[in-house]
Parts: sequence; structure tokens; C-alpha cells
Amino acid sequence: MEQRKKPATGDLYCHFKGNLYEIITVAIHSETDEEMVVYRQRYGEYKDFVRPLAMFLSEVDHEKYPEVKQKYRFELVSAKSDSVEKNEDLVSTVPSSVTEDFSDKEEVLEKGILYEFLDAPSLKEKLKILEDCKEVPSDLVITNMAISVDIVIEDGTPENRLEELIDCLRTMAHFECTRLR
Repeated sequence: MEQRKKPATGDLYCHFKGNLYEIITVAIHSETDEEMVVYRQRYGEYKDFVRPLAMFLSEVDHEKYPEVKQKYRFELVSAKSDSVEKNEDLVSTVPSSVTEDFSDKEEVLEKGILYEFLDAPSLKEKLKILEDCKEVPSDLVITNMAISVDIVIEDGTPENRLEELIDCLRTMAHFECTRLR
């Protein structure tokens, strides 16, 4: 049997039914010492779930689900240790059963960049993600990023809108401090 890498906090996995989940942690069951994966939906209500590590890493029951192409119940899409510069690798690592649901593989890449932006804990880190971005995100992704930090971006080309978002974030990050609010 093939040895699989243990999930790490922040890794993004795709379930064989097509939904994305983020790893919160691998915990130890207090009574049995069994390793358990704690993970969160990346859609809908963002519910948290717990599943035994062995089951999380197991193969899909292809007798029960013969139409499923994915080998494992959960397959790694993006490791948290991947930097923004490596996000272009996201497209090639997403299982084909997931990318079939997207009209364009660039959508998968953009979702990775958007998730990273949304998860960044500070404005300076959000700014760095945008400055390091090799490709200009779509209008929708730029709009979602702007909304997440309460910025309104005027209509225009994606390049101009991205620059406006970066300029606004620079200003906000400059004045972001630890003062009491």
C-alpha cells in the first residue's frame, strides 16, 4: 500500500464528490489515541468536520462509486506551504475530476489566489499577495477581494482595477497599526 503524506494545517483537499476542504489540524482522540483530521468546508456554511486519519487518506470505494475517477477519498489540491509564486502549480495538481467542473482551468488558479488573499491575517500580507501575483486576476476576483476589505473599485480594465486595489491597500496598510479602536 502506498504511503501518503499526512495533511498539514492549511492544506486544501478535494473530496471525491468534488467539494473543497481546508485542513484545520490533525488531532489525537483523547480515549483511543487515534489520529483524527479536523477540516472545514470551503463552501456553503464552512462547517468543521472530524474524520479518522486512516479514513481521510483511504481510497474511494470504487465498487460503491464506480463512476468516480479520483483514486483517494481526499486528494491534495494545494499545500499551505506553497507560496503565491507556486500557485500556478495549483492548476496541474487539481484532480481532473474537479477541473472538469470548471469552464476554465484559470478559474482554479484564481480561486487559490482568492482563498489565500481572504485568509491573509493582515493588510500587509494581502498587499504582498497582490504584488507577487504573476497574472492579473479576473474582474470577479478583484471585486471579491475589494469587498472583503470594504473597498469599492471603479469599473475599468482588470489591470487598472488591480492597481487601484493595490493603491488602496498600500494606504490602508500604511495606517494599519496596533492602536486601540
